[in-house]
Amino acid sequence: MGKPFIHLEIVDKNGGMVRKVASRKSKRIFNFIKAEKNKDCVFLVKVNYRKGFTNKGEYHNRKDLIHALRAFLEKD
Repeated sequence: MGKPFIHLEIVDKNGGMVRKVASRKSKRIFNFIKAEKNKDCVFLVKVNYRKGFTNKGEYHNRKDLIHALRAFLEKD
């Protein structure tokens, strides 16, 4: 099985799209999260492992988002 594909969307509280990024490289996603300066936003994340196997969620702060991503990307 290959690396999971990570989709991340950052949406402001009014529902407008702020930023979007997708990559197989988790370091790129974590650096993107760290660099994003919007305080009042919602993070939508989806991790595709292979066809039919995904994890996704909606997070309202960086701490919860990072905790969830680490859990989603944890090796068995």
